[in-house]
Amino acid sequence: MMQSKRWFHKCLVAMGLLIGWLFLVPISSEAQSKPTLSIDGVNNVGLDQISCPSGYNSCWAIHGANTSPNGIQIGNWYVKDIGSSTSGTVRAGVYINDLSTAGSIDKMRFSGVIMRPVTPVAAPSSKTAKIVITHTYNAGGGNPAGDYKWALGMGGWFDPGPSTETVVNDRLILNGAGFFPAGTASVNLGTLDTGVLKSSIIPDQNTSVSKSLSATTVKPACDTGSARCAPTITYTFTVYVSGSDSLVLNDSLLGVGGTCREEGPVPDVPPGTPDPLPPGPVCRGFENQLNKEIHAAAIEDMKAAKAAGAVPAETCPGSCGNGTIIIKKEVDDSPDGTFGFTGTGEDMLPAFDITTASGTGSVTFSNVGTDVMGGVRTIVETVFPSTAPGNFWRLSNVSCFNTDETNNTSWGQLFDPEDSDHLLGVQVNNLANGDTLTCTFFNSLETP
Repeated sequence: MMQSKRWFHKCLVAMGLLIGWLFLVPISSEAQSKPTLSIDGVNNVGLDQISCPSGYNSCWAIHGANTSPNGIQIGNWYVKDIGSSTSGTVRAGVYINDLSTAGSIDKMRFSGVIMRPVTPVAAPSSKTAKIVITHTYNAGGGNPAGDYKWALGMGGWFDPGPSTETVVNDRLILNGAGFFPAGTASVNLGTLDTGVLKSSIIPDQNTSVSKSLSATTVKPACDTGSARCAPTITYTFTVYVSGSDSLVLNDSLLGVGGTCREEGPVPDVPPGTPDPLPPGPVCRGFENQLNKEIHAAAIEDMKAAKAAGAVPAETCPGSCGNGTIIIKKEVDDSPDGTFGFTGTGEDMLPAFDITTASGTGSVTFSNVGTDVMGGVRTIVETVFPSTAPGNFWRLSNVSCFNTDETNNTSWGQLFDPEDSDHLLGVQVNNLANGDTLTCTFFNSLETP
């Protein structure tokens, strides 16, 4: 009998300890820190934790944005859920992925949002709002120390509202900043800017804001302490809207990053015990993975924008010229596949694919801006077909020719600023009016 009492007493103690542990230890989703959000000067906008879509582990909806008919007023703006998108129902809010394992991807997304001014102003004046999102990626102490890379993009469209209005004078700017660690000097992660929209003169015509930047190393040898890299990332959007126009951010994947090791016989960060990221061709593969994330998001955003009737943004007044740019892809004795590209500049898609057949493929951009209005464009190869372990694709050469070599069209190869031997793509300057420029990207599949 005494043994039964002792056994019962021990069980009660064990149950008490277990219950106490359950109350003290948060579940994994609660362990993620909440990002901070400010809109139009209103700090610490209310955020409610919600279940996450695939690829994210810390998701927060803007409190009250699902209220009909206007959502919630924050400052001088209405902020509302988009309701539905290409990936189903999406709440307006901030979506984070924050892990600490080697090779994991940090993500920051602000999407599912419709914003419009409470009190419209007539063009050429515009309402301006700043949206600031901040998150520290310190789950598990942060990423393993290494070179920190970041890629960014934005997608969605401006909606002119009433059928008599246009999106002229609207503009969206995204600035990214990183702090390694918090409290130190900021590091520029990149800037995306639609420019002031001028040429969309068709009433009731939605206009896309899709743009992206490929992954680059923003903080070499990042170690914020204890052989970990725990950056604080801040995104600042500046929105300019004339009249009753709205900004619609659909499934916008706005940033992806993480740590890796550069190629070379000696790793640039001393190995730990065990080495969290062994030396070798790790960074190039990881960079390709980041670019795939941004590229896929850009494609989905453009599909959604097209479904909403949006056209590419134009910033040159009047006629933009009559030029043609052809991007060709050739592979050298290698299997066919789909290659992804990012473009910047007037009339260029921020992301597009070329699939080869019998070793070649191409895409043509017609009626693009020319001369000064055309400005500078870049085309960078960012995504490569999957390969067997140990193999990797190499961009061996890019060459261009134009139909009239006596005109002012010029071009040059683009190289990685951190590795002068790493060819990225091509830069086109001042495409001459009526000219056709053909640029061929040559790839080979490298094996050990």
